[in-house]
Amino acid sequence: MAPGPKSGLPIVLEMGGTGEYHQGGGAKGNPMLAPLVDSGRAALLTFNKPGVTTDGDAPRGFTIEDATYNKYTVDDLVACAVGALTWASTTEKAGSAAPIVIHGHSEGAIVATRALLELQRQQSALVPHISAVLLSGTPAGSMAEIVRAQAAGDGGWPAYQHALDTKDDAFFRTHSGIGATTMTAMLALPPLTVTFAELANTGFGSRIALFHGRNDDAVPVGMVERLEHENSERRRRGEGSLELSLREYLGGHHLDLSALHDMALWLADALDPEGYLQSAPRETTTATTTTTTATTESK
Repeated sequence: MAPGPKSGLPIVLEMGGTGEYHQGGGAKGNPMLAPLVDSGRAALLTFNKPGVTTDGDAPRGFTIEDATYNKYTVDDLVACAVGALTWASTTEKAGSAAPIVIHGHSEGAIVATRALLELQRQQSALVPHISAVLLSGTPAGSMAEIVRAQAAGDGGWPAYQHALDTKDDAFFRTHSGIGATTMTAMLALPPLTVTFAELANTGFGSRIALFHGRNDDAVPVGMVERLEHENSERRRRGEGSLELSLREYLGGHHLDLSALHDMALWLADALDPEGYLQSAPRETTTATTTTTTATTESK
């Protein structure tokens, strides 16, 4: 008889935002991840972006090969995320049946959503083990709209357009932490409302929670509110929809302590079959909560 799937430590795939060159910083100092990882209740999974190499002797703990780094695209990061999860499921520490939680912030939220869509398209055996997806600072609208707003403080859109036309990597590395090729590809991405609708049509059923600051000046909160509204409208019309919750806080793009506390509760619950969300109404801290399913907040 063939051995059944093996489950070890739950996996938390963590993906940061644009310009965070090195994803392997670990859970140290992270109030959401540290309690679970330090206590041995979860395994943290990260990956370096293309062109980035871990180097303990380097001042920042890593080195960057610019020619490669300046040309990565979101599609490359999606491939990295899918590959990292596939690899982790084969390790002795986690195993093929380990629960998986994915957290993506900002650029990482785009990567996480598109990686989910790719896993669904592949009919990956990993999908049933994804217990929750936590997205923060989610760029839910048109990337062109987001970048134009961010460009206002960096010389305005004409400066960005000139840098795009001249493929000025130095300009974008200074202002956005990415190369010109990366920025060009990012501007061509469909809005996440489109990606979420495609994901909903695949029947993806795991909980997705959006954590967003009302004072986010990088990604206006109205963008995620529209995303949540469109998902609700699809459900009302009987179309494919997601188990999606939006939680808003008083903080900015990197959220505040109440949001991090709330995310920690969601993460801990997603890794525990008998977790907090499964047995009691959720603590709301200072959040304003919008849900599109009755079962997200309590069972």
